[in-house]
Amino acid sequence: MELEFTTDEVLNFLRSCLQFLLQNLSTAFGILLVFGIAFIKAFPSAFSDAFKRTFAKDDGTLLNNNLKKADLSKMDVIKLKINGKCFEASVETLKRFDSFFSRMVESDLSHDIDEDGYIVIEHDATHFEKILDYMCTGEILIIMD
Repeated sequence: MELEFTTDEVLNFLRSCLQFLLQNLSTAFGILLVFGIAFIKAFPSAFSDAFKRTFAKDDGTLLNNNLKKADLSKMDVIKLKINGKCFEASVETLKRFDSFFSRMVESDLSHDIDEDGYIVIEHDATHFEKILDYMCTGEILIIMD
């Protein structure tokens, strides 16, 4: 038995479904929630893979969206985590030169800190130790081989 429907019949059916969904939106969201939870429980690896694709950085670590806020004006020592490498510097050292760090410390904005109290900065840390030494001493140490 083959069913045949005209375009108008299909459109009327779709309009009726849409009206029903709009009138019963909370019920529809409840149904979607139940199906979503059932999907996650039935296919945990698929959900895990989708979650990682959405919330993972290029190196495979997960993005941390649970950062706390810090008011730097009340700190004497600032802890920085630059591309995963940890540094500590006094507020005076970071304010010594007109730079990103002096503006960061002097700003009245709060900054995100991780669970260990470090301000996370996603930049290359290769030369930061030398830059921090210069900010602290005002001198550049050049080692000749």
